[in-house]
Amino acid sequence: MSNKKIIEIDKDIADIVPGFLENRRKEIITLKDALAKGDFTTARNIGHKISGNAGSYGFDELGEIGANLETNATKKDLQRSKSNVESIEHYLANIEVKYI
Repeated sequence: MSNKKIIEIDKDIADIVPGFLENRRKEIITLKDALAKGDFTTARNIGHKISGNAGSYGFDELGEIGANLETNATKKDLQRSKSNVESIEHYLANIEVKYI
């Protein structure tokens, strides 16, 4: 039995969800690199994008984490921004999409 959180997504967007999730996984690397360099602008922009897009796909919790990242990166709060990136990574690793 899987310990992953089941996220129910509309089957009408089933063809674009895998690409959306893959792009978010790729952004983890970009985010970690940006924060290592103190590039809060990149982190803020990615957080904003995640915040704005995730809910449209049915990933509300991911959108909330993205909003928190945007806020913390705007404040240049490195620890909280890193924590948000870890939360995004954990979220993506621990969900299973079920199309309904």
